[in-house]
Amino acid sequence: MRRVLMGRAVLPLLAFSAVAFVPVTRASADAGTPLYGLRPALAGQTTLSHGHFRYDLRVGGQASDAVEAFNFSTAQLTLAMYPTGVFSTGNGGLAPMQPGEARTGVAKWLKLRYASVTLLPQGHALDPFRVRVPKGTPPGDYFGAVVGALEGGPVQPNGLITQTRVALVVQVHVLGHGQVAITVHRVALQRHGDTERFSVSVVNRGNLLTTVAGHVELRGLGVHHAVALGPPGMYLIPGGRATLHGEWHGLPTVARAHARAVVTALVDERTVATFRGPATLLLFFPWVPAGLGLLLVVAVAVAFITNRRRMAAWRVRRADERRVVAAYRESRREGAGHVLNLAD
Repeated sequence: MRRVLMGRAVLPLLAFSAVAFVPVTRASADAGTPLYGLRPALAGQTTLSHGHFRYDLRVGGQASDAVEAFNFSTAQLTLAMYPTGVFSTGNGGLAPMQPGEARTGVAKWLKLRYASVTLLPQGHALDPFRVRVPKGTPPGDYFGAVVGALEGGPVQPNGLITQTRVALVVQVHVLGHGQVAITVHRVALQRHGDTERFSVSVVNRGNLLTTVAGHVELRGLGVHHAVALGPPGMYLIPGGRATLHGEWHGLPTVARAHARAVVTALVDERTVATFRGPATLLLFFPWVPAGLGLLLVVAVAVAFITNRRRMAAWRVRRADERRVVAAYRESRREGAGHVLNLAD
């Protein structure tokens, strides 16, 4: 195992938490300063971008390189070093697999010289590696990561060990025919008041690292609109899946429309293809006011029918009363006529 001492340096690196990359660009005496970091051994001496590894290789080809580990602390540290696979997170980022998971792709092709490195206070060390593309590998982009983690870690009350990992992405582009294929799923809808929220799942079925951008196209009766989807600049590794989101504010009162996701695929910042998903039907109608209005109409109708029956019964009673009164008056008149005849 190699040990080389040096002062503190400024490193471009990615610190992995449980599920995501977190960029760290400088070291200081603050409480949040990382204890250690990784960078490519030739950082600043090549055209390498973003502080990670990328190789264009033919099938059977190989490349040799090294990871440089730095100790920012004043105590000696020992780092466990290992290659691992990566997977796409829901927001289009990458996260490393756990040490015990099966290695595939770059993680299987990459061989580190040392399984651990010991770093003196404020020191650094190199861990060389070699990556070889096996014969029979289809062309396309493949990903993995070189991870450094403190050996051991603080033990929690439940017996679990909390461990922070630092990793560098390794991308290998196997030369050959590249294929761009994005599967765009149906738009999922979620309405909140005057806002319609869109969610669209996209999957990279091709063999190239692809950046995606998109929008939801809304077409229909009284609707001609487009809603942007984000996050912007989201990338997908081959086989990766992520979800795009968007919001439509100020919904129409009455309308009917079809929502369809349109996703543009970019490779090396160049637009290469556009993919469209299936349509989802949207209906806009003031259901609450309409429901209240319908309830009012029903209440008026029930009241009318009920009162109509009462009015009909009242009219029958009034007619009976009038007949009784008329008969009484007629009988009085007839009685008065008999009295007059007797007087004569």
